[in-house]
Amino acid sequence: MSLAGVDKSRIGRASYWNREVVPRLTAASDGEWVRGDEVRRRLKLTTCELAHLRESGALPFQKNGNAFLYHLNDVKPDRS
Repeated sequence: MSLAGVDKSRIGRASYWNREVVPRLTAASDGEWVRGDEVRRRLKLTTCELAHLRESGALPFQKNGNAFLYHLNDVKPDRS
């Protein structure tokens, strides 16, 4: 991502991030992202089990503020 045309004096402000940066990141990502509660429901996991999968690298994620987001294509429902 290029910094051309970016007002560097405003980079640290939350309003700048919410208006300029987050939409670019969202637009750049392909597919749908879901929050942890949706992943836990689909995979029938506890919060602790989800954290262990995330920490071990078994389930790729992206952190947005305090929320962990998971790519929907990586979430496979439990068929058992």
